[in-house]
Amino acid sequence: MKDVRDGTSNTFAIGEAVPRWTTHTWWWWMNGSTGTCGIPLNANVQNPACLTAAFPSKIAQLECAWGDWPNNYSFFSQHVGGAHFSMADGSTRFINNISFDTYRQLATIDRREPIGDF
Repeated sequence: MKDVRDGTSNTFAIGEAVPRWTTHTWWWWMNGSTGTCGIPLNANVQNPACLTAAFPSKIAQLECAWGDWPNNYSFFSQHVGGAHFSMADGSTRFINNISFDTYRQLATIDRREPIGDF
């Protein structure tokens, strides 16, 4: 915890993922606990193979592209507008309607970014 210099209440520890939508963003995968805030929360994967009449909805497109890890190696939820995250201090927050910059800042431990209300 001493290395979390951005503050434990301002640092993500765990984020929500939907296993059916990605092969890599979950804790039981062979390469460990992985995920990135470099891709926006609940991003819509734009895999050309999925943009057909057979996959008209966002959910169907995500399920089609579950192995497209460079584009879906992020946090997802089935909640409208956001997802739940556990912070390094043990609290849980529903993160929604925040800027992409703030979202990315919450994923670092020692950048000392100014994080306002979110």
